[in-house]
Amino acid sequence: MRYKYLRTRVHDSEDGLRVVFHSSGLRQLVGSPLDNLAILTEFKRESRCTFWRTPISPGVALPQCLNDVPCTSYVPEIPEPRVEFTIVHPGGHGWSLGYSRWDDTVVHEIFGAPISSPKHAVVSEALLALEVCEAVSGHLFVTHDEDILMRRDWLQDRMTVFIVGIAEALDFLDVYLKRHGVYAYRASSHVTGTHGYYFGRLCQAIPEFLPTWATAVYGDAELPHGETVQRYLESFQLRLVSMFEAKDRIADQFYRPANNDTSHAMLREIVSFFPLVTGSFDSLA
Repeated sequence: MRYKYLRTRVHDSEDGLRVVFHSSGLRQLVGSPLDNLAILTEFKRESRCTFWRTPISPGVALPQCLNDVPCTSYVPEIPEPRVEFTIVHPGGHGWSLGYSRWDDTVVHEIFGAPISSPKHAVVSEALLALEVCEAVSGHLFVTHDEDILMRRDWLQDRMTVFIVGIAEALDFLDVYLKRHGVYAYRASSHVTGTHGYYFGRLCQAIPEFLPTWATAVYGDAELPHGETVQRYLESFQLRLVSMFEAKDRIADQFYRPANNDTSHAMLREIVSFFPLVTGSFDSLA
């Protein structure tokens, strides 16, 4: 599949990951999607990530976390349905892409949006934003537009852009940065190193574990059967931390080229993952 190839190309890119936010598709977020978007934009601090966003109509409010993201822009040069437009890079470089590949027939037949309907204008803008992403060699196109996400397989067969929702973009960036030795997303602020990162993940997943662990470690001499309790907790901790790490190694293989090596590596991690799951329940029994 095209998107599988694209994931490989992103991971092997020498100049880092280029993420383009679909401004119109992200403008009315609330709740957890908005929270995840705020987390996602924090990755702009990482040197291996470059963030841009597509233009939006004047006066339309954006989520605050997108206001500091540089904007790419396009300028229509002739009327629809065949739009010729220019892409302007934030640094001032421009591209002339000729005629857009998306005409009214595609918007109507593939997306079910008649020419005179409000949905037609929304879909046309989203397709043009995708072309902007492709023109600036963007890797990820992040949107919350359900029409685009539902038809992303069809679109990715025709473009070199990986279309993702916000939660998937977070997971992708998480795996991408880990492959380059950066353990950032979901980590506690006070932990460092690979083991510290996964221990932090454990403490976030089970908030009660850390105080229980501290009680077992420092009170093993005073607690009845304290040493036994500590050994059981240590066994539980090691298995759960190893589960988190195995899960990330499986995800990393998923984003690599599909061949015998990745298949073998993924199966190897899966074979170790499930005994860790059952072993964790054994520790609690």
